[in-house]
Amino acid sequence: MSVIHITSESQFEYFLKKGVVVVDFFAEWCGPCKGIAAAFAQLAETYKPVKFLKVDVDQQRAIAAKHEIKSMPTFKYFRDGTLTHTLNGANPQLLHSWVSAEVAAYEGAGRLAKGSKVQIHSLSSASVNGHVGTIVGHAGKYERYVVEYTLEDGETKKKSGIQEKNLRQILDLVVAGIEIQGTAEYNESTRKYQVTKLGEKKAIEVEVSNLKLPKDCRARVVGLSKAPQFNGNMVKVLDAADATDGRYPVVFAHGKKAKLKPDNIRII
Repeated sequence: MSVIHITSESQFEYFLKKGVVVVDFFAEWCGPCKGIAAAFAQLAETYKPVKFLKVDVDQQRAIAAKHEIKSMPTFKYFRDGTLTHTLNGANPQLLHSWVSAEVAAYEGAGRLAKGSKVQIHSLSSASVNGHVGTIVGHAGKYERYVVEYTLEDGETKKKSGIQEKNLRQILDLVVAGIEIQGTAEYNESTRKYQVTKLGEKKAIEVEVSNLKLPKDCRARVVGLSKAPQFNGNMVKVLDAADATDGRYPVVFAHGKKAKLKPDNIRII
């Protein structure tokens, strides 16, 4: 998918919700807008996972007004629907550098990290389930991860695009003072984690309060009542839980930092 020309407010809001989005607010009569159009299109070809949107301010006045566009071109950068940067004027170098920075920041907190180990599960192709792989990239508009894993022969390597729902992080977990390398899956019915040691099939049941989340692991936010708009968002755990209140310092994909209770975090 190359540059997307926005034709309605609903279309704009749909594309804005997830991932990294760069919006070019332009006008047909604007000379600098025309001058930077080719550079914008080239970035769309270079950064495939990013959504590049163009909004004609004369055709989409409501969108332009909502985002307080005063001059053209104006470029706005979003991560998971949150505005993170505004760039005014036709500067190809700055446009590019900010795209690069936004991608790095998003992938640094809002995605499972490249190079991290994962276990594949619940695919229709049963022969792949249970394999341990490494995340080596992203596919589509961040809908899938490119995972490299070794086939049964122990030699042949394969890469597949796999959704997050079919992956579990392999983490160095601490359960009641005991170190375990494996996966943790939250069970909604028991409200406990099922922790499985790598190489074993039988899981042990662990209370949320007894599982220490490792630094840099990724998790989803749940159960926030005062900021429900962040429920479902991915966060990166920055450090061990605070000894005084038990909360974990985390950072969201859009850069906001917070301290969350263990009950508001679900390991992926």
